[in-house]
Amino acid sequence: MRLHPLHVAFAAVAVIWLSACSASGTTPTPLAPQNLYAVDLTTGKIFVYSLPASASSVPTVTLATGYTILYDAEFDANGTLWVDNDVNPSVLHGFALPLTSSSVAASNVTLTASSPTNTSNAFSFTFDPSGNLWVGDAGNGRLLGYHGPFSGTISPATFANIAIATPYNVISDGAGNLYVTASNHVARLNAPPTAINANLSVLTEPIAMLLDTAGNLYVGDFRNGNLYRYNAPINDGATPAITDLAANTTLTSPYYMALDRSGNLYVSDCSTSIKVFATATFSSTSAPAYTLPLPAGSNCSTGLAIH
Repeated sequence: MRLHPLHVAFAAVAVIWLSACSASGTTPTPLAPQNLYAVDLTTGKIFVYSLPASASSVPTVTLATGYTILYDAEFDANGTLWVDNDVNPSVLHGFALPLTSSSVAASNVTLTASSPTNTSNAFSFTFDPSGNLWVGDAGNGRLLGYHGPFSGTISPATFANIAIATPYNVISDGAGNLYVTASNHVARLNAPPTAINANLSVLTEPIAMLLDTAGNLYVGDFRNGNLYRYNAPINDGATPAITDLAANTTLTSPYYMALDRSGNLYVSDCSTSIKVFATATFSSTSAPAYTLPLPAGSNCSTGLAIH
């Protein structure tokens, strides 16, 4: 039997309509809300801010850890929040979420190493994609590697001890390559890290660092308050594509960075606030989109992490 051309057309429309319904009939799972976890060096407190935030935001949770010298803060792949207590030797304290005002560390990792035994001014750490922990031991001029996972109260042995001048900060990309601030510049160690493979351009005293989702590298200079962006791909000896001077950034002493899924860059400033920049429009004249204040009595914003 031959179908009338109109019947054929109606049938085709019906198939298209059903296909469209099938493709879009599944309701996407909404993204979970994100929180910013901010550390204050002077009080040893961790503040939790709901995102998106604004200049009038206040913490939803304040945890007085009792630790005295908190610097970096990072999440591992399991969602544990780790903070670095720069005692001698340094200790990483791991907190399970949700964080509350009465939370206590579920894990305590003492960072020891040979020659000498104790870490000194181990300000920063990161986890690579394999779960290895990398620690910048600035006081001893070395980058230390520890095999994960980490739980309980332990003093793990190192599997790597790489000489680097004053490694104040270390971050990892998705391939396991490490970027380390080394005195007056940023160094890259290709995966698996064994030595410095490239040195980027000379700055003054870079500490704050972050790679965005496109692979661009943001660097904050602790000494002069400038923000720099190295555009991806980051070649050996690369120089910043964008230099945003302190006159615009209003930064005084940038320490660490975090990035939310909307592309907002949070920069701790060792001050009473955190400066927030929009990466989508970042330029040589970018000023903060807003300033997120710390509670009264907090005078040095340090570690930042988002989850």
